[in-house]
Amino acid sequence: MTKERLKEEGDIIKLDSELKSVVDSWESRVIQLTTDIVIEHLSTAKPSTDNSSNEHRDPENQTLLKNDLEQVKHSVDERVGALKTQLDSLRQELEQEKFKTSALPKVDQFESLRQEFETAKIKVESLPGLEGQLIKLQRELEIERQKQSSHSELEGRLEKLQQELETERQKNNSISILWEHYQRLQEQQLVEKERGDQLERRVSDLVSQASEARLIIDKREETDTVQIRQSLRQSISTPTQASPTPAGSTAIKYDDFASMPVTRVELDKALREVDEIMAGKDNLSTNKPGRKTGRILRSLMADLKLVESDNDQSGELQSNINELKEWVKTHEQKLTEQANTNSAVQSRLEALRSEQDSERSTPSLSNTVSSEVKQIVRVEISSRMHEALPRIKERLESGLSEEASKRQSLEEEMKRVAVESMALREQMESIKSRLQESGLGLSEEAQEHKKELASLAQRIASAESAVTMGRGETASDIEELRMQSANLRAWQDSFTTKSLCKEIVDYINATVPNGLQRQMIDLVYRVDRFEARLNTAEATGLKRRRLDDGSVAAAPRGPQ
Repeated sequence: MTKERLKEEGDIIKLDSELKSVVDSWESRVIQLTTDIVIEHLSTAKPSTDNSSNEHRDPENQTLLKNDLEQVKHSVDERVGALKTQLDSLRQELEQEKFKTSALPKVDQFESLRQEFETAKIKVESLPGLEGQLIKLQRELEIERQKQSSHSELEGRLEKLQQELETERQKNNSISILWEHYQRLQEQQLVEKERGDQLERRVSDLVSQASEARLIIDKREETDTVQIRQSLRQSISTPTQASPTPAGSTAIKYDDFASMPVTRVELDKALREVDEIMAGKDNLSTNKPGRKTGRILRSLMADLKLVESDNDQSGELQSNINELKEWVKTHEQKLTEQANTNSAVQSRLEALRSEQDSERSTPSLSNTVSSEVKQIVRVEISSRMHEALPRIKERLESGLSEEASKRQSLEEEMKRVAVESMALREQMESIKSRLQESGLGLSEEAQEHKKELASLAQRIASAESAVTMGRGETASDIEELRMQSANLRAWQDSFTTKSLCKEIVDYINATVPNGLQRQMIDLVYRVDRFEARLNTAEATGLKRRRLDDGSVAAAPRGPQ
C-alpha cells in the first residue's frame, strides 16, 4: 500500500514537473515571439523616425510621430509585462489547484485576440511607408530650397555685374569729362595762339610806328637845323647889308629885341602844352609839336593795358606786365629828370637873357636861342625815345619767347593728354564690347533662370499641395493609430486571467492535441483511482496494524 502510494505521489510530482516544463516552454515561446515582434517593429520604426528627424523639417509632425511611437512601445511593453504577470499568476494558480479544474477554455477568444494583434501589426508596419512619403517630400523641399539658394546666388552675381556696369559708366563719364576738358584746352590754346598772333602784330606795328616816328623826328631835326642855319645866315648878313639908321630907331630895335627873348612863363607854357598834347586825347585838327609822340606813347600804353588784360585772363604774362610797369615808373622818373633838365635849360635861358640884356646884341639872337632850346628838347626826347624803344622791344620779345615756350609745353601736354584720352577711349570701347557680350549672356541666363524659377515655383506649389494632402492622410492615420492604441489599452485594462488560461489551454490543445491532453486524462484517472483507494482504505471494515516505524496501516483483506 505504501509502495503504491509512493508510486502515485511520484507520478503526481512527475506530472507536475512535466506541466511546469510545458508551461515554461510555452511562456518562453510567447515571450520570445512578443519580443521578436516588438524588436522588429521598433527596428523598422526607429530608422524611419531617425531619418524623419534628420530630414524632416516639420517639428509638429516629428513630435507627433515620436509620441505615437513611444505610446505604441509603451503599450507593447505594458502588454508584455501584463502577460508575464498573468502567466506568473496562472502558474501559481495551477500549482495551487493542481489541475482540479476540468473545464477547458474556448479557442475563439484567443483567435480574435491574435487577429486584432495582426491588424495592429499591419497598421504599425504601414507607418514606415507614410514616413517614406514624408521623407521623399522633405527631400523635394530640400532640392527646391537649394535651387532657391542657387537663384539667390545668381541674383547676387547679377547685382555685382550691375555694380561693375555702374563703375564702368562712371569711368566712361570721367573719360568723357576728360575729353571735354581736353577740347576746352584745345580751344583755349587756339585762343592763346590768336592772342599771341595779335600781340606779335601789335608789336610789329609798334616797331614800325616807332621807326616811322624816328624817321619823322630825324627829318624834322634836319629841317629845323637847316632853318636855323638859314636864319642865322640871314641874321648875320642883314646888319652888314642894311643902311645905318638913326639913334632913335636903334633904340626901338633894342627895345623890341629885349621884349622878344623867351621868358620863363612862355617856356613853362610851351612845356605845359607839350605835356597836355602828349598826355591828352589825340586831336587831328591840331598840328602841334609832340602830337605824334603822344599818340605813340598812348598806343604803347593801350597796348600795355591790353597785354595786362590778356595776362589777367590767361594768367601767363603777369611778370612781363609787372616789368613793363616798373619800366613805366622808371620812365616817369626819367621824365622828372627831364623836367629838371628843362628847369636847368630855363635857368640857362635866363642866363642867356641876362647876357642879352647886358650885351644888347642883335634881335636875331632870340630866334637862335629859341631854336636852340627847341633843338635841345627834341634831341633829349629823341634820345630818350631811342633808348626806350629797344628796351620795350627786347622785353616784349622776351615775353613773347616765354609765351611761345609755354605754348609749346602746353601743346606737348595737350598731345600727351590726347594720346592718353585715345588709349582710354580704346579701353572704354573694349570694356563696352565686353560688357555688351556679357550682358547678352547674362540676360539669356537670367531668362533661363526665370523659366527654371517658374517651373520650380509650380513644383513647389504641387509639393506643398502634396504635403498638405500627406499631412491630412498622416493625421488621419495617426488618429486611427491612436484610436487603436486606446482600444488596445482598454482591452489590456479589461483583460482577465481566466480568459488567458482558457486561451493558453486552447492553444496547447490546438498545438499539442495528443500529448498534453492524454497526459492530463491519465493524471485525472490516476487521481481518481488514488482517491478511490484512499476511500476504500479509510472504510470501517478494515483492520489496522502497527508497523515497525510506529505508524498504523490497514491490514489487507483476505489471506496473506
